[in-house]
Amino acid sequence: DCFAAIKSYYGQMARLTVTDACLDRIEEVFAAEELADTGKKAPVPVSDAAGIDEIEYDNVGFAYTEKEVLSNVSFKIRKGEMTALVGPSGGGKSTIASLLARFWDVKTGKILVRGEDIRDISLGSLMDQISMVFQRVYLFQDTVYNNIAIGRPEATREEVEEAAKKARCYDFIMQLPNGFDTVIGEGGASLSGGEQQMLAVGRALMSRPKLIMMDEPSLGLAPI
Repeated sequence: DCFAAIKSYYGQMARLTVTDACLDRIEEVFAAEELADTGKKAPVPVSDAAGIDEIEYDNVGFAYTEKEVLSNVSFKIRKGEMTALVGPSGGGKSTIASLLARFWDVKTGKILVRGEDIRDISLGSLMDQISMVFQRVYLFQDTVYNNIAIGRPEATREEVEEAAKKARCYDFIMQLPNGFDTVIGEGGASLSGGEQQMLAVGRALMSRPKLIMMDEPSLGLAPI
């Protein structure tokens, strides 16, 4: 009996090792310093922003600890434009998008949304303007409909279907066994990578953002 208990414990060592590493990571996240949210302003309404660039990066610089990633990056995006940032892996494309969402703050320079420094805008107001589609998409073990509608739960079925059409995923959804009511595997396991991405775009559109960011091998910043 004693040997059986020891053998059972030994069989759990791999799981315990993984659990220990996960707990260390959780403690690291909780110990991280929160980003200062001292902004009091709201973004300038689109109706009042005639002639103002939707987004402007003004001599932006950023570094992870001591490693400089961006230096003197400047560009402008007007309302209604689609801008693609193309470059090699590790070139800073995802970092540029992350800075706009204030996952980190710039080290030098500034980022403006309709003429306002994003550090002067409250984080809640800023994030109301933005939807992001990451390279790694997570879908819930639920219906296709609910995975899209989670972006705005009060939306009508017609609005969900319209978002799917705009995201170019309506046709493949209708080919699924139960259409929008098809239950997909956790993490989107029953769908291809491209299908997962299209559903994520539909979800992003549901929140009616002013700006959609897509973090792909080539990243697009697309004001709408």
